[in-house]
Amino acid sequence: MAKKKKDSGHDMMMGMPAYKAPTTSQIIAQESKYLGQRIADQHPKVKKMRDEISRAVEKAVKKAVTKKDLD
Repeated sequence: MAKKKKDSGHDMMMGMPAYKAPTTSQIIAQESKYLGQRIADQHPKVKKMRDEISRAVEKAVKKAVTKKDLD
């Protein structure tokens, strides 16, 4: 049997990058996305469209999986 090298543990010693606080523009962009998402989640037409998309994706996946099983 071949001898195994000892692991020197260098992988564990990698330094973490210093924390960098987000800029004002990054904070504004993040909060505006969050606010837009909350508004969209509460809108009934958006909810309906999201449901239709998820149903279509589920049907497509089911069709692809069953078709693959038949091959």
